Amino acid sequence: MTFGTKIREAQARFRDASPTISARARQPVESDLKGRRNPHLLAHGHEMENLFPGIRGDERAMRFFADRRIKWWKSARSGDDFSRDGPTRNMASSQVFCVNFWYPIKDDVGLLSALLRSIEPGVDSVTEISSTGREEGRKLKSLVEFEWVGTKETLEKKRYSRGANATSIDAFVSGIAKGRRVGFFFEWKLVEEYRGDFLGDGSAGRTRRETYTPYLEARGSVFSREIPLDAVLYEPFYQILRMGLLGQKMIFEDRELDQVYVIPVYPRHNLAFGRRITSPWLKDKYGSNETVSEIAAHLFAEPVIFRSIYADELWSTVKQHAKSPEYKNWIEYMDARYFRKGV
Repeated sequence: MTFGTKIREAQARFRDASPTISARARQPVESDLKGRRNPHLLAHGHEMENLFPGIRGDERAMRFFADRRIKWWKSARSGDDFSRDGPTRNMASSQVFCVNFWYPIKDDVGLLSALLRSIEPGVDSVTEISSTGREEGRKLKSLVEFEWVGTKETLEKKRYSRGANATSIDAFVSGIAKGRRVGFFFEWKLVEEYRGDFLGDGSAGRTRRETYTPYLEARGSVFSREIPLDAVLYEPFYQILRMGLLGQKMIFEDRELDQVYVIPVYPRHNLAFGRRITSPWLKDKYGSNETVSEIAAHLFAEPVIFRSIYADELWSTVKQHAKSPEYKNWIEYMDARYFRKGV
């Protein structure tokens, strides 16, 4: 049984047993064959129940996303209703996992500082991130941002869009460390695995080269000169590359940061993600026994730093510092839904 199958089955058990999920959400209608065959999917109309109860409702996570015009991830494979705003009904969604993790603590300076210090011990404080709201001229501020693509323009320099059609950071937090502005780019994973499809073929491949080669050739490029672009046109290395280049842009072009950490966060038991080296060139150069994280560490030079973290490691830091009684229900929910299920 694959890790993805185990997690989907665990989410199905949570759906059917947790008091945080209503009876109707557990019962897709008879005509919804996909929902009835896959018990990790919620019934249509109950997608909000994919979120921790404390962040449900129009004025919490939904409002946060709407104010910033952030698109929720949806999938035809999950049978999602694209006419509705809000999260997917797929309970194994990494975006939902990410929002459930970060949104409840997005205003907690002390806890966020502790999390950042677990990565960069020199962090003195967390800084607000300013973004453009859907209302013209309105500026929004938060200590945590989701689906971050840059302040003014995307890495691809296309129409500004968060959550679709641009390189985006699942959760972005920034801080000050010894006088330096440091960005923390968290890429959230749950059941993802990649098969090794080459992304350099055809017109799409040409577009990728035309888009990212200028960043690789720019003065101060953070990408290794020893690795050809085609070697990283395989997921997840392609995604990691783009995150690093967005960091490069925010440092040298936008001058908003001085240093960036690129941080995939994933379950330690998801070996299909952590150990499958999809790029033949990288496998040949660094060895088939190396992990994705070990190889990805070769991609960048400072001031962009790669560091992966197991999800349960980060969660352990949260529990160590989340002492307020207000977190009791959230911690129990996250433990029951994710961290006692092998994430």
